[in-house]
Amino acid sequence: MRAIVDSGPIIALSKVGLLDLLPVLFETIIVPEDVRNEVARAGETRPGFEIASLTCVQVMTVDSGARNGIEQTYDLDMGEAACLVLAGREEDAVLIIDDAKALAAAKQLGLPWIRTGKVLITAFEVSLLTMQEAERAIEHLYAEHYLGATARRDVLAMLRRAGRQQR
Repeated sequence: MRAIVDSGPIIALSKVGLLDLLPVLFETIIVPEDVRNEVARAGETRPGFEIASLTCVQVMTVDSGARNGIEQTYDLDMGEAACLVLAGREEDAVLIIDDAKALAAAKQLGLPWIRTGKVLITAFEVSLLTMQEAERAIEHLYAEHYLGATARRDVLAMLRRAGRQQR
C-alpha cells in the first residue's frame, strides 16, 4: 500500500524520531509538492525537513484548480487540500492526516485515511516498535501539544488493545 502524507504527521513523526517508519510500513510515500515546500524549505532544519532526503518519497504536483476547489469547499490549507486531491486520484493509497477539518473532508469524500496514532500502533503490531517505545512516542506528542488529552487517551487505549491481541 502507498501513503499520501500531510505535513502534520511528517512533523509529528520527525519530532519523535520515527519518520523512518513510513518507508518500512508503506511501499511508496507520496508527498504533495505543497506539503514538501511547507516542511522542507531550503536551508532550514526543522522537524520534518528530512522528508525531502528520503529516497522512497515521491513528490507530486497537484493541479492548482483542483486544489483550490477543495481548499475553498472545505476551508483547508494548500497542503491538506493537495493531499485530498491526490487521495482522490491515487489507487491503493491511504491518506495520513491529522487535521480535524481535513479528516472531516476525507470522510465526506469517502477517502481512506489514518492518523499518526495509527501509524504508531501499526508499527507496534508489526514489531517495529515495542509497547514502551510506542507509548513514549505518544506521550511525547502529547507533551508537544500535538495530541490532546482525549486523543492521547484513545490512542493509548488502542495501543493497549493491540498489545492484548498479540498475546
